[in-house]
Amino acid sequence: MANINPGTMRPSPVRPPRVNLPVEKVGLVNVGAPIKAQAQPTIQDALNAIQDLSKKITQLSKNQQILETKLDNIQKSLAAVDTNVMTGAQYLGYNIRYVIAILPAAEKSDTAYAPPPLTWA
Repeated sequence: MANINPGTMRPSPVRPPRVNLPVEKVGLVNVGAPIKAQAQPTIQDALNAIQDLSKKITQLSKNQQILETKLDNIQKSLAAVDTNVMTGAQYLGYNIRYVIAILPAAEKSDTAYAPPPLTWA
């Protein structure tokens, strides 16, 4: 179907632009790895662990924002498809009415017949 609806000369909805944002994966913890025997962790070890956890949480937040953006684009695409399907169904319904009601009468007469302008309910 073209971008312009023939009866109304209204442009049909355009697909939203595709967003390709980089997605970085967060490393998983290997639960089955043997635990090294270590002395009591120091304050520096605790601070390093907190910093590492902070980096992973930040990356998860970025990934969540990217997924939300992709979901929004999918919703916009589905809305555009829905609108196009409804417009197409109305257009086909109009053409079927034209074929059933108008063409037999037009074939019997010698005058050319122009269909009325397409109006949407």
